[in-house]
Amino acid sequence: MALRTHITILNEGASHYPSNPAFKLPRLDARSGRVADWIAVTYSQFVQDVDLYAKHLLDTLNLQAGTTVAVWTGGVRYVDVLHVYGLSRAGYIPQLIAGNFQDVRTATKLVLASGAGAILLDSDLEFPSSFPIRTYRMREVIATTRLEAITLEPWSSPRSPDDTAIVYNTAGTSTGSPRLVRCSYRWLDVAIGKAAHIMQPRSTIQQDVAVWMGSIANSMQHFLFMGAHVHGSCIIQPTHLDYNSNELIDMIARCQLNRLTLTGSSLSNHLSNSRTNTRLLFLLSSLDDIIYFNSEIPNQAEEWARSNGLSIRSVFGNTECGIMMVSIGGQNPLSHFFQPLPRTSYQFQPITPTAQTQYHNINSKLVELVVGSSNTDFPSDPPSISKDGCHHTGDIFIEVFPNYYAIRGHIGDWITMKDGVREMAYPRSSGSQ
Repeated sequence: MALRTHITILNEGASHYPSNPAFKLPRLDARSGRVADWIAVTYSQFVQDVDLYAKHLLDTLNLQAGTTVAVWTGGVRYVDVLHVYGLSRAGYIPQLIAGNFQDVRTATKLVLASGAGAILLDSDLEFPSSFPIRTYRMREVIATTRLEAITLEPWSSPRSPDDTAIVYNTAGTSTGSPRLVRCSYRWLDVAIGKAAHIMQPRSTIQQDVAVWMGSIANSMQHFLFMGAHVHGSCIIQPTHLDYNSNELIDMIARCQLNRLTLTGSSLSNHLSNSRTNTRLLFLLSSLDDIIYFNSEIPNQAEEWARSNGLSIRSVFGNTECGIMMVSIGGQNPLSHFFQPLPRTSYQFQPITPTAQTQYHNINSKLVELVVGSSNTDFPSDPPSISKDGCHHTGDIFIEVFPNYYAIRGHIGDWITMKDGVREMAYPRSSGSQ
């Protein structure tokens, strides 16, 4: 079976449901600045647009196939997606750098480390004029006779499953500095399968509609896109990522949003507003799924939401391994705890032996999430491999019930006391489980 990429699943989508919307984009009223209507981009149009941008990039960059091209972008517009997908369609390797790295030194280090042959920049970002790699501005592309004359090579499987398909970078929160993560075609195929599981539609008779969560340069957002497009689902582009609750209501009412995908902080804001906005609460409770990623919300807020019929799940993952764990959701008392995704086989290794103390401390049973080398989602570019041949993520959990886990931060957040018990060096937020 051929390995899937973001390009192959797009082509399959255009073949199976060409008239289905792949995106819905806001058109703003010139006077009020509010959304006048939402413009649908079908799967068929999406493929045509990607091909157009691929031709433009081939004509502009004129680089050898397989060259890495860095993309430093805010990543929240349809045109940003077209540049990323266009690079892959043109035979290049996109290196995605989120525009929230405002320190140009960080971006330049990442570009130099990847060996990129060129850089695509958002209009509001700037590289030093003396930088030794060519830079180009990202812009909207219009079809011309010149571009139409360019012939794209048919998409084919990579020469090797271990060839690099795409390059992400970590946020650097645990190491202090972002690190490149080169992802192979084999690894990307597995990541798509896991994302498709998370984005599996609940209904078989209507199209699933989700909403943009973050920058396309963020690996989790890219996973969300790919998981949605496997199922022929639609993604709404909001006016901005911190859209207010009125815009959320509009997306549910006019775009048929039924799967809310967002960060924990954004969800907390909407939940807070729903306490005094009965229409918002009703619409949130009507959604098939509310998924928040790699963050926490206050326990009280989540419990209140569940008691009011909201279907909430939390997803955990990282750049090196993709999506790894998800909470089951629903009204079950264990609904907010994590479980590993189906068909994964992770290890949870104790990081502290049980201390001989006169009291019971649940933190004496901390475990680290570890990925064995035989796992299909073993990183294609791990930061380090331990003597046991495994990738140690450094992410810490406690097993509250068999196969149900609560996250307890990162291994660097903990210190060992004299009695051998692990304690957090820094207090956790009110959102800790």
